[in-house]
Amino acid sequence: MRRLGCELLLWWAVIMPLAAAQGRVVTDTILSPGLGLRAVDETDWLRQTDLTRELQRYPIVVVLPSVRNSFYVNSWADPTSRYEDFVVRDLHEAVVRRYRVDTLREGIAGLSMGGYGALMLALRHPRRFRFAGALSGALSVPSPLEREDTLGVGLLPAIDSAFGPEPNPHRRTHDPFVLFRRTPTAYEYHEVPGGHDWRVWGSALPSLLSRFWIEVTAEQHRPRQ
Repeated sequence: MRRLGCELLLWWAVIMPLAAAQGRVVTDTILSPGLGLRAVDETDWLRQTDLTRELQRYPIVVVLPSVRNSFYVNSWADPTSRYEDFVVRDLHEAVVRRYRVDTLREGIAGLSMGGYGALMLALRHPRRFRFAGALSGALSVPSPLEREDTLGVGLLPAIDSAFGPEPNPHRRTHDPFVLFRRTPTAYEYHEVPGGHDWRVWGSALPSLLSRFWIEVTAEQHRPRQ
C-alpha cells in the first residue's frame, strides 16, 4: 500500500476466516509487530506463533501490517513517514473495501513496540477501536540517559525520528499514560513469568484473542453515534 501524498510503500498481510470468504460479515483486528534491528515485518506473528490455528475458533479478519521501527506515529522528523495515518485511515479503508467487516467491532493489539502502538492508537482514536491489547508493551519512550542501555545505539535514530528531541509536545500527545488520564478507560493488567520473547507472546495469544472476542461481542456495546 502506498501512503497517499508520499512515496512510503508499506506491506500488510491478512488472515481471512471461512465466514469472510463466504461473504458473511465478520469482525476484524490488527496485530502489530515490535521493534528490532533485524527485519520486523507482517509475517512475524505467522512464523513465530500458532495464530492461524487459534483463529479457527473465531470469525475474525486479522490484519498484519508492516510498520518498520516507526512506533506507529506520524514522524516528528520525516513528514513522509505517517504511520499513524496509515494504520488508522489507509489500512482501515483498504480492509473495508475488500472484506465485509463490522466496523463497530474493531480491535488492535501488538507486542513490544506494537503494544505501545496498540494502546496509543486506541486511546487517540477511541471511536475506531473497541479493544486494545499489549503484550510486553513498550509504554514509554526511554530518556536520553537510559535508552542506549535499554535499546542499543542502533535503534536510537528510530526513536529520534518518531518523537523528536526532549522536551517535545509530540511526545506528550503520544504518551499512553497522558492519554489514559484524558480518556477514562477500563483495563486489565496481567503478569506472567518469562522474558521479552515469542515463547511468552505465543502462550499469551489464546487469552488475548479470547478477551478481544468477549469485549467486541459484549451485550453492553452499542453502535457508536
